[in-house]
Amino acid sequence: MIESIIDFILGPYGRMVSNFYIEHQFIINSIVLAVAFYKLFKNKSKGVRSEQDMKVHNEN
Repeated sequence: MIESIIDFILGPYGRMVSNFYIEHQFIINSIVLAVAFYKLFKNKSKGVRSEQDMKVHNEN
């Protein structure tokens, strides 16, 4: 029922996008998760470096 409501709201172009996503959802979701994990770990490594830099500056 929800799918039919969404199809009605989005119209024919929305249905095409929806069908494309459903057919390729594994690849699309994998890319989204990979980018999210990359950003998560990249930000954590920046935080560790900045803490180490602060310790070096405080020792001087």
